[in-house]
Amino acid sequence: ILFDNGLITAIGTDVRLPAGTRVVDVSGKHIYPGLIDAYSTVGISEIGSIDVSSDTNELGDFNPNVRAEVAVNAESRHIGTTRSAGVLVTLTTPGGGLISGMSSALNLEGWTWEEMSLESAAALNVNWPNPNPRRRGRGGGRGGGRGGGAGGGAPTYEERVQELKDFFAEARAYRDAVAAGEEVRSDSRYAAMIPALNGEIPVVVAADGAAQINDAITWGQGEGVRIVIRGGRDAIHVADRLGSENIPVILTSTMAAPGRAYEGYDGAYAMPARLYEAGVKFAISGGAGALYTHRLPWEAGVAVAFGLPEEEAVKAVTINAAEFMGLDDRIGSLETGKHATLLITTGNP
Repeated sequence: ILFDNGLITAIGTDVRLPAGTRVVDVSGKHIYPGLIDAYSTVGISEIGSIDVSSDTNELGDFNPNVRAEVAVNAESRHIGTTRSAGVLVTLTTPGGGLISGMSSALNLEGWTWEEMSLESAAALNVNWPNPNPRRRGRGGGRGGGRGGGAGGGAPTYEERVQELKDFFAEARAYRDAVAAGEEVRSDSRYAAMIPALNGEIPVVVAADGAAQINDAITWGQGEGVRIVIRGGRDAIHVADRLGSENIPVILTSTMAAPGRAYEGYDGAYAMPARLYEAGVKFAISGGAGALYTHRLPWEAGVAVAFGLPEEEAVKAVTINAAEFMGLDDRIGSLETGKHATLLITTGNP
């Protein structure tokens, strides 16, 4: 594998080396693309019990203009730990509200967030409302004045979904007005929505329950956006639709215990194998917390132990994640022209 200035220029068994090439002999070892965590808070969350060390959530329900990269602490202790486990790229993601902001693709090497940034706004993140919340919070919409159900109580599921639809409609009207050359008051939130509305970046929707996933898919199709489901606890129950409509899933609970009394102990462990058999495209993440991103190799390993073919597990933490986020032209596989983001191991990662 020959690379120059960070890009792979040749791969093969008979590659001519330019004069002065530095050669590293790794005979007997294995080379993989660097692992990619499609959902992480590495760089924006440090110590869970210390609030000021976490910059994950913003106030308010609609923050599409938030970009995680500008809040990244390049000196985070989690970065080195994560990188040593072979995870070389993360989709560091903000949280909170209905629209939490943009995931930023980060190379886990660099002295500053600018050096680490691979893609500033790789995906827009939507947190789908829970149709059956155990306890509803006050909620409230933009500026705290939107929402509120009958009698001033917490907004209902239908009202929350409508708030989301309204915001997308307003952002689309803003986009169209700008494109038509009309005079509009600049709004950074609506402007940030334009790449997602145009299908240039995916909309990652956090949804676990079958009803949530189904409603999110229907909504995404109505909006005409590229949707990716994140979480997917009940994805197997809507696998036929996910597969037939080509909706990918980012699984965030491969090593989770069952959440319901009637579920088997291996529900999460075997989920990737079952989705693979059903023809659903998926990636595996290490869980949202910065503390757990370094577990990504084991998240994939558990899936292999419970039936997922080894090659598919490698794809789930490399090229699949890259494709879902529109980064497969740069990372996710070892090919000429792509970044030399690679992992050298003594065995399977």
